Amino acid sequence: MRLEAIGPNGRSRSLEFLFDTGMVYTVLPSEVWEDLGVQAPREHSFVLMDGTPVDRAVGEAEFKYEGKSAVSPVVLGKPGDMAIVGSATIMGFGLMLHPLTRVLRPLRREGFGVSIKDGRLTR
Repeated sequence: MRLEAIGPNGRSRSLEFLFDTGMVYTVLPSEVWEDLGVQAPREHSFVLMDGTPVDRAVGEAEFKYEGKSAVSPVVLGKPGDMAIVGSATIMGFGLMLHPLTRVLRPLRREGFGVSIKDGRLTR
């Protein structure tokens, strides 16, 4: 998915992001956050899918997608880290990923149009 990332210095970059539904924070590659002037006021420990623990600095950046704008926490990637968009950024746009169709939809209160019957999701 293509997003525009905007830093506190006013610079912006349009990037293709991988959408990882298991990620909460968005990851900006090092060359991007450095160019955008994103600062790191804190550090978090994360566990990768393979169980490897990593420490990464965390800051904030603004993102634009289809006319919507959102400020979101970002992991400041190290060289070689991919651009990955996390759920906090997607929800900041007022969007959600439908768990069955895997399509971005407006965030709604009434749910996904599914129910649980005999312990299984049904339409």
